[in-house]
Amino acid sequence: MPSIRHFALPLLAVAAMGITACGDSDAEKVTKTLQEQGQQLQKQGQDAQKKAQEIADKIKSGELSAEEGQKQLQEIGADITKKATDTANDTIDAVKESDNVPDEVKDQLDDAKKQLEDAQNGQVPTVPGQ
Repeated sequence: MPSIRHFALPLLAVAAMGITACGDSDAEKVTKTLQEQGQQLQKQGQDAQKKAQEIADKIKSGELSAEEGQKQLQEIGADITKKATDTANDTIDAVKESDNVPDEVKDQLDDAKKQLEDAQNGQVPTVPGQ
């Protein structure tokens, strides 16, 4: 199954193009939103790593079975993937709401959202033009 991280850089590049297409005041607003969401996602990732370490420690001590630990780790992975997808979608929406974003960039952002949906559903996203 493809990882959401596999598609993060291209999607961020599309969002950056959208920010560039915005006017100065819109770009500042969108950049601030991106920074806040990025910080929130980073904290969520750190929290997930901490939980994963706690699960590993419980498995080592025998407090938790390997099977139950694996199940919990999969739930953590699914949760952080959903949060990353939601953050990317929110970012794309914030860029698209700008009055100064050209239709071509909005179309690229729509394609990026489709790729996110495909990745979240375990499909290999289609790349427009290929």
